[in-house]
Amino acid sequence: MTRLVCLACLLVAGCVSNAPPPRQPMAAPPPGGVAYAPAPGAQICREGSTCSWECPQGNCAFVCEQGATCNVECDGGNCSLECHPGATCNDECDGGNCHTLCAASATCNLECDGGRCEQACDRGSTCNVECDGGNCY
Repeated sequence: MTRLVCLACLLVAGCVSNAPPPRQPMAAPPPGGVAYAPAPGAQICREGSTCSWECPQGNCAFVCEQGATCNVECDGGNCSLECHPGATCNDECDGGNCHTLCAASATCNLECDGGRCEQACDRGSTCNVECDGGNCY
């Protein structure tokens, strides 16, 4: 009987020591409610700068920080562009399937020749979409 009690105590102790750590609270989103997490390997245009990028092969990611002006030519399609507050982003997506996130007070111009592009615009942003291939949002 003593052995059975010792075995039970060891099992309980083993389960308690392997309990998962308590969950941590999530950080509050930044003012404006949008959290930005650039894609790994994204090209970044720093605050107040002007940047022009070309992506002939497609599958590129770009970030346009606050107050910057960014010009993107994505010939291969499937590119993403984050346009932060106060930035101006001009996105020409010839291959289609591009994604633009336009924060409050930003201006985003998306020209999508291949179709299937989407532009998410926060309240207070200015968004213009020209979609030749159809199925743009």
